[in-house]
Amino acid sequence: MNLLSLIHLGQLMMQFAFTNKIQESTLDFIESTNYEIYYTFSAGILDFYSHPTASYIEIMKWTEFCFK
Repeated sequence: MNLLSLIHLGQLMMQFAFTNKIQESTLDFIESTNYEIYYTFSAGILDFYSHPTASYIEIMKWTEFCFK
């Protein structure tokens, strides 16, 4: 095995370890919240420009409606 192959192998192993660490951290976080579900929404789901004077409470009501 030449030096470049060893460097490439080392990089692959580091990437694998990094990916595993992200996965472990994500699972730890999910378990720490007792598997609660969180939803996010894109600004594109609701047309906020149609209601530029909408209050925060009104916007939250619309988001709750979107998730039902």
